[in-house]
Amino acid sequence: YRNKTITRIFGGNSRYGCYFLAVMIFSFGILQDSNSLIALFIIGQTFVVTSTWALGVTGTFLGDYFSILMDHCVEGYERPAGLLITIYVYIVYVIALCFEGPFTDMIYTKRAEEWANGSKKEI
Repeated sequence: YRNKTITRIFGGNSRYGCYFLAVMIFSFGILQDSNSLIALFIIGQTFVVTSTWALGVTGTFLGDYFSILMDHCVEGYERPAGLLITIYVYIVYVIALCFEGPFTDMIYTKRAEEWANGSKKEI
């Protein structure tokens, strides 16, 4: 985020950088999942595909790290897919939010301050 290394690799185009990161995350996820049971692979990929469908590529794959922000921060889910999987995902995300939560809050606050000052540019 601070150095914008991936964005610079793609000539300053933050969307291309985010799409590249999405392909890498998705590809390595498939590689990792290929070693697991096929049922778990199918369930995991279903979650990835439905998240991407609902949030878009940049909403699912860390677009906020490239200053591609959604209109509203995603804070919850309307329909859990299954109790056990939901509990597992919840635990993993609670741990991840300990690290990503403060960062996400900072970049959305920074954008809000820029908008309040009359500038609606990407951060």
